[in-house]
Amino acid sequence: MNQPVEASGGSLSPGIISEYTGENDRDQLRQLYGQYITELQSIEPSYPGSKDSDTEYWWESREDLTLLYLVMAGRPTGFVIIVSGRWVDSDVDCEICEMYIEKPFRSLSSLRSLMGAAMKHLSGRAGFQVLVKNTRVRQVFQDILSRNLIPYTYHHALEDGLQYARYRFMGPDRF
Repeated sequence: MNQPVEASGGSLSPGIISEYTGENDRDQLRQLYGQYITELQSIEPSYPGSKDSDTEYWWESREDLTLLYLVMAGRPTGFVIIVSGRWVDSDVDCEICEMYIEKPFRSLSSLRSLMGAAMKHLSGRAGFQVLVKNTRVRQVFQDILSRNLIPYTYHHALEDGLQYARYRFMGPDRF
């Protein structure tokens, strides 16, 4: 397990980035995941998933997966899931699969901190995808990549009836 590292929280107090091991903060991460699904469904009503589902959360039983989470105010307030191997699109080696920060703790600096921690886990051909309708997040991700001088491409893709913007870049050797 990685040791927690401090993350900049902007005007909020600094946060800590920790790696999920399957035991720590499970219930709170499940609650955050439910909030994430609800928010995606407010952007795109046909987005699959249910915040009330009793089914196992997909990230709890997968290999080739890293879940990092942001701790602020003494509890998990955000997460990012990084996948590799058989779980990624064929044109990438690893991918930021899901990312969310709870609204009261959401700031550009907290998003940059979480994205920065995720980027350290990427190598080779990397990527992420965002709902096309989620323009604010797309703009923030493009800004983070550009500010860090990481060349990227993107294209629109239809998957399960939803339009995504798929971003592709080489995993950075510094972030």
